[in-house]
Amino acid sequence: MDAGKLNKRITIKGMVEVDTVCGIQQQLKEIKKLWACKIDLDKGTEYIESKKTVQKVISKFIVRKSEWITQNMFIEYKNKTYDIVDIVEKDNYTHLFAEIRKVGEIDE
Repeated sequence: MDAGKLNKRITIKGMVEVDTVCGIQQQLKEIKKLWACKIDLDKGTEYIESKKTVQKVISKFIVRKSEWITQNMFIEYKNKTYDIVDIVEKDNYTHLFAEIRKVGEIDE
């Protein structure tokens, strides 16, 4: 892959423990900003949820090799938060497969 295609700025976020007046709590915090290539995969999966059809769209983010990223982390891109569902290391790049989160699913 040409490094020039890594032209989208993403933020990797994760839950970290923060000491507050109420004790130690987990909060969603920025871990690192990375350059990425974003590809929306054409085929999502459809399934029935509460008697309605829902389209599940998966996006692939390609970043330089980043072995520290886990599936417990999130991707933020253009004010949207994505849940990492799979990680594949290939050549010198990390492929992050993610689906967009519904509003209100992340406790901050």
